[in-house]
Amino acid sequence: MKVDDEPTFSLEIPLTQIGQVMHEVRFASSLMVNRRRRQHDRGAGVLLELIETAMQPQSIEVLIDAATGDRIFVFQFSDHSPLTVRVTAQQSATMLERLAREVARTAN
Repeated sequence: MKVDDEPTFSLEIPLTQIGQVMHEVRFASSLMVNRRRRQHDRGAGVLLELIETAMQPQSIEVLIDAATGDRIFVFQFSDHSPLTVRVTAQQSATMLERLAREVARTAN
């Protein structure tokens, strides 16, 4: 079946949500084009793609689970649903050490 033979359909989207929908469509389109251009580079391109398409949160909240001591990061975006990440206290310490090393390395 050719694409031209596909049935069409209508979809009503509230004006307040059209920005989010357009962002998702652009993101999916960009992702498909980038994947078509991908060359065999043993995963380096995938890592660069992750970096290029990384979402930037509008705000970040940090909470600590009193029962486990886990750190809970709540990332809020203007055009995406919130994302939460749970990190143990040990993982958090390791992450901060790595961050400090990377900041020092790039500062020179």
